[in-house]
Amino acid sequence: MHLDGDIHITEEIFAAAYNTHWKTLYTTCRRYVPHAEPAREIVQDLFISLWEKRETLVIHTSLDTYLFSALKLKVLEYYRKQAVRDQYLAYRQYTAQEAQQTTEEQVYFNELKNALDSAIQSLPERSRQVYQLSREKGWNNKSIAHALLISEKTVEGNMTRALNFIRRKLKDFKL
Repeated sequence: MHLDGDIHITEEIFAAAYNTHWKTLYTTCRRYVPHAEPAREIVQDLFISLWEKRETLVIHTSLDTYLFSALKLKVLEYYRKQAVRDQYLAYRQYTAQEAQQTTEEQVYFNELKNALDSAIQSLPERSRQVYQLSREKGWNNKSIAHALLISEKTVEGNMTRALNFIRRKLKDFKL
C-alpha cells in the first residue's frame, strides 16, 4: 500500500496498513531488536499509536515512509527505556548488596557485642568493676583507685587481667 499526499487515517486505511505492513515492519524491527517478543510489542505499539492518533494525525509523506520512520523512533525509544531499566536494575542490585553487607555487618556486630557483654559478666567482681569504670565510664586509674579504695597498682593489675581475659574470650572474632 503506497499512499501519497496528506493522509488522514480512517478505519479502512488503518486495516489495510496493518495487514500490508505488519510483517515487513516486524521483520525490519527484528534486525535491530534481537528478541521476538520485544520486536512484536514495538510493532504493536506503533499501530496502537497510529490508531490512537488517527483523528488528529495528518501524514504529509507516504504511509510507508511514515510507518518506517515511526518504527525507527519506536526502536530508539525501546533502547532508551532498556538503558534506563538496566541502570535501575544495576542500582537495585548494588543497593541490595549494600543492604546485605550492612545486614551481615550488623549481625556480626551484634554477635561481637553479645560475646563482649558475656565476657565482661564472666569477669571476677573486682576486675569487672575496674573494667567498667575505665572503659565504659572513662575514668582514669587514680579515680578508680579512689572510688574502690584500692591502690593504683591494684587497678592496673585488675585491668590487665580483665583485658587478657576478654581477648581470650573474643579470639575467634576477626577484629
